[in-house]
Amino acid sequence: MRRFPACAYLILLVACSGSSEDYFRDLDPESGPPAELVVRNETRQRKEWGRQMKALLHAGQYDSLDAIARELRQHRTRWPNGNWKLRTFYGFGFEEPAVASSESQWKTLLDELRGWSKARPNSATARVALGTALLGYAWHARGSGWAREVSDDGYRLFHRRLGEADSVLRTSRHLAERCPGMEATLLRVALGQGWKRPVYDSLFNAAIQAEPTYDAYYELKAYRLLPRWFGRPGEWERYADQVANHIGGPEGDAVYARLVWYLTEFHRNIFKETDASWERTSRGYRHLLRRYPHSLELQSQYGLLAVYAESPAQARLMFERIGSRVDPEIWSRDYFVSAREWATQ
Repeated sequence: MRRFPACAYLILLVACSGSSEDYFRDLDPESGPPAELVVRNETRQRKEWGRQMKALLHAGQYDSLDAIARELRQHRTRWPNGNWKLRTFYGFGFEEPAVASSESQWKTLLDELRGWSKARPNSATARVALGTALLGYAWHARGSGWAREVSDDGYRLFHRRLGEADSVLRTSRHLAERCPGMEATLLRVALGQGWKRPVYDSLFNAAIQAEPTYDAYYELKAYRLLPRWFGRPGEWERYADQVANHIGGPEGDAVYARLVWYLTEFHRNIFKETDASWERTSRGYRHLLRRYPHSLELQSQYGLLAVYAESPAQARLMFERIGSRVDPEIWSRDYFVSAREWATQ
């Protein structure tokens, strides 16, 4: 869940007089319409759809899975927020077991995916799904902590499983059927294996040349350019500008805005800690909301980023549009109420 950060409370103090104690004593969490959590939010819908893909796999409905992925590729089908549905097909469909992540459940998932690949040897979709699961299995062994926190056994399993994923994905490249999910998953393998920049960039450039609208490519490269991985301070911001300038116009601004949101969770306040441009981010979100006006997720993202940027006017517009609907993937209820109070006072 994206949380309204502790440091963002400083923003509230800019807009009010008196001490912080006076302000929070006077803050009425019940002011405005009640804040109602949206249980069936867009993320939940994507996860539920992904579980349906797992159910088809479990039932051995390989033809159905191949047909669904083919349809998603051909029509570039998107969710209400504008993201590719194909990305969800792999990510929420096959990256990890449905319920828990015990070794037996991982084995079951991988065995089922290997069965699909064996039964449909010419299916790129089956290979990408298996590669995605092996990638998830690798991170399951490593864990999500810092490198110094990973055990020797964790690293050994991590790299062995990444190697398996790499092999599966590379063998899919000779197939007549092509899928942008292959390059996207291989870019994630490249991150874990620490590919040299020229090799990584060669894969990235070939990917965007084949399918320039697949949003995952740009986000994965921006993530790689974080200083915690292989980038230098300010590098991902320059990359985001370059991508947006190359695409050009409102579409370029929209890609820029999505990159800023994608990396927001790795900062307490992305506009204070990086060179990210709020002006360009705002332009991008305005374009996204013209194209996808019914996405509460996009409205909520824009509202939260406006709070980070200390822009009460834009935040207020979003809160008026959002009303009382709280997307719990982006806000906690308390943060939502506090931010709304600050923006609308």
